[in-house]
Amino acid sequence: MVKILRKYRHSFIFFIVFLVLIILIYITIPDKNILGSYSVSIENITASQRRNVCLAASKINNKYIYPQEEFSFNSVVGPRNMETGFVLAHSLYEGEVLNTLGGGVCLVSSALYNAVLRTCLKIKERVPHKNIVRSVPIGLDATVWYGVNDFKFINNTDHKIKIEAGCDINNLNVIIKGNSSKCEPKVTVKKENIGPHKIKVSTFREINFLRECLSSDIYVY
Repeated sequence: MVKILRKYRHSFIFFIVFLVLIILIYITIPDKNILGSYSVSIENITASQRRNVCLAASKINNKYIYPQEEFSFNSVVGPRNMETGFVLAHSLYEGEVLNTLGGGVCLVSSALYNAVLRTCLKIKERVPHKNIVRSVPIGLDATVWYGVNDFKFINNTDHKIKIEAGCDINNLNVIIKGNSSKCEPKVTVKKENIGPHKIKVSTFREINFLRECLSSDIYVY
């Protein structure tokens, strides 16, 4: 046995080195295609909200999601508290404006949701606000609340994808990159007034002529 190992040790070492190189190439290979993107204005939010938004964006920035892997906004961003760098700011929860740690973070989850909508990635969990928000079009928001509401999607492609997110002077920008062929779904929103100060909003995504209803939400205004 020892003689056999000595005889083939060079081949074994070569195989290990080759395997490591393949793994490194797979991890670092450039993500050439922009699969989906979305930008949201942050000009009119408070300084505290901006800090929370940009911090949350930095936490999802350069995040890789591998084939069949699930992305969870709450798992990646983590709890919103002073220890993790978040500050008190206005947030909208169950129709009330509250001063909470991490207020404004829903802007990041909503921007990410809109970027994902522009891909063929599978959306697993998304929760709307109770009231209409002004930051994104009606029906296209995604509220998050650590331990309660999350935004999740699955990389149902054959290649890893990468999230790039960050703030510039005026906008929060989210880009999803990958090496898959670009998918260009058609997203439509149907609105229906159903009573005093209530509106029903249904969101559809059409991929290769297959139309799927992603959500049917009721907003109060």
